[in-house]
Amino acid sequence: MMDTAHNRSLGRRSSYTAILVAGVLLQTTWAHYWKVLGVYPDLYIVLSVCAGLTLGTRRAAMVGMLLGYVEGIMLGQSIGSYAVSRAVVAVLAGAAETRVYRDNVWVSVIAVFVGTLAAEVVFLIMSPNYPFTYWTRTLLREAPYNCLFTFAFFIPLATSLGTPSTIPPPDARDRSTILVKVKGWPGGI
Repeated sequence: MMDTAHNRSLGRRSSYTAILVAGVLLQTTWAHYWKVLGVYPDLYIVLSVCAGLTLGTRRAAMVGMLLGYVEGIMLGQSIGSYAVSRAVVAVLAGAAETRVYRDNVWVSVIAVFVGTLAAEVVFLIMSPNYPFTYWTRTLLREAPYNCLFTFAFFIPLATSLGTPSTIPPPDARDRSTILVKVKGWPGGI
């Protein structure tokens, strides 16, 4: 019995890792062909936010920092700034994960939009290489563009972990026993 649960957990982690690797490979090989209105998608930010929404803060911080390091190494500049900005975004998304209904794909789209803004603000503070006007024009086009890629990554990442939407909801009897234990509820403690 324990081997089956362990194998299932290992399979979920393997598929999650494969999706992250696929995103990194797409960013490094094909993303330069996807230039729209002068901007490229930043799949590292999309993956960092999706990791935050699906993994929670600790694991997402590690994934975000690793993705930031990879991005900095691939671009050959500001490695620490990329790592910190992507880790911060992943942690913020992980912190929001407990407060929002994370199974709704539209929540993840909004999170990627806000995450793109936050990551670029942190990056600008840590590594101000470009004029502010250039940065804002690029950012206002990049954030909506990144949102389009949320669908390609959030749904596979969330389903690979078996999110709460894949778990059948409890029946009414189970919910009433939970509600009875709430202080102030009739018959509660």
